[in-house]
Amino acid sequence: YVDDVNRIFREEALKLGLVVLSGLLILGGMAMLLARSILRPIADMETAIQHIQSNNDLTQRVHIHNNDELGRIGSAFNRMIASFQDTVQQVIDSSHQVSSASSQLSGMVQHMNERANKQNDAAAAMATVVEELTASIENISSSAHDAQQIAQQSGQLSGRGATVVENAVVEMRKIASSVDRSANFIEELGR
Repeated sequence: YVDDVNRIFREEALKLGLVVLSGLLILGGMAMLLARSILRPIADMETAIQHIQSNNDLTQRVHIHNNDELGRIGSAFNRMIASFQDTVQQVIDSSHQVSSASSQLSGMVQHMNERANKQNDAAAAMATVVEELTASIENISSSAHDAQQIAQQSGQLSGRGATVVENAVVEMRKIASSVDRSANFIEELGR
């Protein structure tokens, strides 16, 4: 009788062990599938983030596998990168506009400088005429002398104005160069 009980006990223990082992294998397989479904979207997000960081590529997006929590995080990440990309593009566009305006302003300053030089030449010519008149006409000598001094002061003021305008042109060119370098750097970030 004891041998029969031991045999039945071993058979039942073996059956129970097989059931438990089968259950553990099924649970292990389900755990692996669950882990894979969680880790795959996270790995995709990590890959996208590393690609964006290493290549400054704001066109990279995360592939959305499901509409679960990780899928929603991926979608939010994609929207954030799209927003960054739009912002960078706006900065690039603005820098091009500033560069263009700076170039136009530089041209206007150069034109003003040319006009100031012409005015200076005209003032110098006027001083020469006044000098010749002084030698010819003695009774208006005093008035001619005053006119000559006024013309010289005007010429000096014109010369100072031309210097100020030239300095402004140099500074505008520096600004335009700085804006161009900033635009190039931002374009590199946008790629």
